[in-house]
Amino acid sequence: MAEEAAADDVMLTRAAQAGDVAALGLPLERHRAGMRAVALSILGPGPDVDVVMQDAMLIALRRIGDVRDPRAVGPWLRMIVLLHLADGRVRSQARAGVRKT
Repeated sequence: MAEEAAADDVMLTRAAQAGDVAALGLPLERHRAGMRAVALSILGPGPDVDVVMQDAMLIALRRIGDVRDPRAVGPWLRMIVLLHLADGRVRSQARAGVRKT
């Protein structure tokens, strides 16, 4: 079953990279729980998790061409969540005037 899902991820990721944006829907749905787990582990439960998930999925749609190894689309999607959260924290700290010491 896992091998079949990985093969689907490869096929669908390549299709999305070729311009079939709808092809990314199944991998996004398949890896949603892992993406959400990353957001929850950092933010805890709350509405911000849903915002981060929505933003991460939009980023994935725009950046699907960046995937070098379609077999690793799951980890790539989780990394998008993590980087999006980190980027948001950096921007928040900059707006608040927090400096590194």
